Amino acid sequence: MVWIIEFFSGFISMLLWIPLGIAAFTLQVLAPALRIQTAGMQEPGIVFSIKQAESFNLDPYRTYEAILDELHPKYVRLIAYWDRIEKQQGVYDFSEFDRYVKKSEQAGVRLTLIAGRKVPRWPECHIPAWAAGLSAQEQNQALQAYLSAFVQQYRASGAVELWQVENEPFLNFGPCDFSREVRDVASEVGVVRSLDARPVLVTASGELDTWLRAFLTGDQVGVSLYRRFFVTTPWFRFGLQYPLAPLFYKLKGALLQTVFPGKRLMVTELQLEPWLPQSIVSTPLKQQFKELPFSQFQNYISYARQTGIPRIYLWGGEWWYWLKERNYPEYWNYVRTAVFAH
Repeated sequence: MVWIIEFFSGFISMLLWIPLGIAAFTLQVLAPALRIQTAGMQEPGIVFSIKQAESFNLDPYRTYEAILDELHPKYVRLIAYWDRIEKQQGVYDFSEFDRYVKKSEQAGVRLTLIAGRKVPRWPECHIPAWAAGLSAQEQNQALQAYLSAFVQQYRASGAVELWQVENEPFLNFGPCDFSREVRDVASEVGVVRSLDARPVLVTASGELDTWLRAFLTGDQVGVSLYRRFFVTTPWFRFGLQYPLAPLFYKLKGALLQTVFPGKRLMVTELQLEPWLPQSIVSTPLKQQFKELPFSQFQNYISYARQTGIPRIYLWGGEWWYWLKERNYPEYWNYVRTAVFAH
């Protein structure tokens, strides 16, 4: 049943490209004459992953300090990894993550804390080794205990604005038990709500999901925004661009908000790093810049501004910092001056 629902969700989401895409393109063209407000990204933020920084052989805490002290984002989505916090069942070590939360508090950042089994960055599901062999029921009980401990650890922090439970749980991506993600997310959200009154964010693919389940489950909704996607076969791989006008995202959100009033929509993952068939570090710089040249990087930010969505989190800060450390500061400096200096 889960797979049938997933198939129809993806199919319907792509069908919606046509009417909503045409409407968005038309509105984009007529916006000046109709005095429609299309300026977005008044609240830019950044997503940060300790594991991603480590994959670049960077000091993750120093990288996070640089992001906060040099870019000065007001909003950060900070990823907590279950396999780092609960390496032994029932023993929670928050000492590493505490440093990042404390630094955020000192910098006056508004945090979205992401916790769960499926959280950002490959391989998507970050499950402790001891939990991998548990039965579905046992693993779910352990996950809920972890979420409970996590919320209790950070609910006293004034920096926490939102809790995010799982990441794109309704998208079958990565070597995860997809049926388990779909089945368990509502109960996980319930655990968080029982412990704290702050809103729970649920995310969805911006292009490959109807967003309906995210609106049903979460208090607020976040979607990804990717301009390119890839078709991969055993013989070749090529990229295409989504044929969607910027206002598509706001228009689709507005449609669902008529059914779910009061539920805010934001972009929680704006693609600003190259999407490659292997890790970035193992890819020659020439190929990285070919996949995401600086001019295209600027265009992605310009596109995001035209969505009309105020809160947009940028994805790829670890990469910009890594490039800067290797004497390619253009991406980092552009974000600093063109996005966060306003």
